[in-house]
Amino acid sequence: MSISDYISGRYSVRAYKKMPVERVVLEKVLNLALSSPSWGNTQPWEFAVAGGAKLEEIRNSYVESAKAGVSASPDFPFPDFWPEKNKNHYFENGKKLYKLLDIKREDKAARDNFQLRGTEFFQAPQVIFLFLDQELSPWSLFDLGIFAQSLMLAAYGFGLGTCPMAMAGVYPDLVREAMGIPSSKKLALGIPIGYIDESDKINSYRSTRILLEDAILKWDDLG
Repeated sequence: MSISDYISGRYSVRAYKKMPVERVVLEKVLNLALSSPSWGNTQPWEFAVAGGAKLEEIRNSYVESAKAGVSASPDFPFPDFWPEKNKNHYFENGKKLYKLLDIKREDKAARDNFQLRGTEFFQAPQVIFLFLDQELSPWSLFDLGIFAQSLMLAAYGFGLGTCPMAMAGVYPDLVREAMGIPSSKKLALGIPIGYIDESDKINSYRSTRILLEDAILKWDDLG
């Protein structure tokens, strides 16, 4: 496949086969992601890979916290506001996904159950949690985003599915406690990874993208 195939083919996977990804494959994926660029080659990313019993511990604690109504406390606060055009993309995406799953707007129980699938990391066999040291500037989040994209494209190249999840960071203390990670490491993102369950219709969903002309503020082609 070409790089164009990787970029256009990758999508967010929300259902996985139970079989874990072999460690040697995970290491290849992560080593490729380590080639990512960063400000002055500072390479701020750190990560923890959870699977097996440890991931089940984290998964169960997330589900229990969500069911108990424990408020989210992400290390990097979620936005309180989106500009109108971005908000429209956000809500349109949710509407299309719920329509595919035949979840009605008034069916609160079904919507809540779907949200719980997120706190279960969509039952992925492994999750890669991405961290930044607390002494880093906000700019390092940009570098971490590049690393995350590299990781997901590398995973796609090995026939694996991923899904960048802000929800994986709603209870960062639970992850740090389970994995033995100091509080100075701030959880930014969790990326479930695994072999794609193509029998689950949720994986037929593809979100839409804006057109080139909708993203360009100005094109001054000096030729």
